[in-house]
Amino acid sequence: MKTKKFKTIFINFIYIFGLVITGCSEDPGIVPIYDDKGRLQVQMDSEKCKTYQLEELIKRFKKRGFVNFRISYLQDVYLGIFVKENEIDSISINGETSFKNNSFVDEKSVVFISIHSKKGGYEYITNSVNGYLPIMYQPHELDGKDKIEAGNCLKQLGFVNISYYPIQDCWNDGSSNFNKTDSFQVNYTPDFREYSFFQIDSVIRINYHTVKGEYCTNGLNHEYIKNNNDNSFTCSTCGKTLYI
Repeated sequence: MKTKKFKTIFINFIYIFGLVITGCSEDPGIVPIYDDKGRLQVQMDSEKCKTYQLEELIKRFKKRGFVNFRISYLQDVYLGIFVKENEIDSISINGETSFKNNSFVDEKSVVFISIHSKKGGYEYITNSVNGYLPIMYQPHELDGKDKIEAGNCLKQLGFVNISYYPIQDCWNDGSSNFNKTDSFQVNYTPDFREYSFFQIDSVIRINYHTVKGEYCTNGLNHEYIKNNNDNSFTCSTCGKTLYI
């Protein structure tokens, strides 16, 4: 009897060990669940989320169907006495900090995670859903960045229709805000949140400070090339001319 009991215990141990190795025991049987409106079930509790490390938390959300994440690195870990690196500080879905297993949200929703870290900055994980992407930034969050840098921030998210509008209020190119972003608009409005969703080809316009002149909507100054046939000049860069 003892031998049989020992054998049973040993087999159970091997089975459990195998589950751990394959990862099945961590989050078994979880697949995305949608309601009749196409909304995604969270299948996670907001308080429970804080008990995971960053990589594990993102893995669990992805398994439940989430594809968009904004991660804020707080740069508040120095000696690791009060907080530990990669521990979750806060989490929200589209600005909602409290959610339950049975909560349903838009499948394009953004999971915002703040994490204790030694480094600072942001990380963005974006994927289009039915041709839509989250904008990830507030209207004035890119203020002060070089106009091209601001445009690249939005291009990296996946947006493809970005133009630049010159606010010609600088005395010269030595002005402190020369070529710096003032704000940006999506589909001609600054009325949106960082978790708002827009089509990939939505019209995004970056307003920036510069001197008076003629500019292309690609953010570059016009450079003219002389046509040898009729001595006319054409712009060497793409984008329409802005006369202000």
